[in-house]
Amino acid sequence: MKKLGKKELEIVVGEVSREICKVKKEKLIEKFESSEEGKKVKEYDWFGDMYFKFVVDKDTDIYEIDRAVETYRDAGIHCDVYLMPVGGTDQLYFNNYKSVAEMALKRGWRYSPRLQVDIWRNAWGT
Repeated sequence: MKKLGKKELEIVVGEVSREICKVKKEKLIEKFESSEEGKKVKEYDWFGDMYFKFVVDKDTDIYEIDRAVETYRDAGIHCDVYLMPVGGTDQLYFNNYKSVAEMALKRGWRYSPRLQVDIWRNAWGT
């Protein structure tokens, strides 16, 4: 048996680690799909046109959104994802709408503006 060098050993360990993670992930997905929560999530797939829309307040929100989207996709639910900037005030909206659009673009998702803020500055009744 040939003795492996450090680089070769790192490659083998990396491949084994990836396989272990893959098997663990598959088992977690199977466990989720057979759970009551997983069955409820799967039911939504029958509704056809679905999308997820997330309101983003700050840049760090994207990590939670990424996890949520990945969880649903791992469960077999694939639909469009929209990101919308928070819009409690026009100042909040205008402070982060560009970064939210860039986050959506980077991930191949869609950006949803708040037209009432763009047009009427979030005036009462809009």
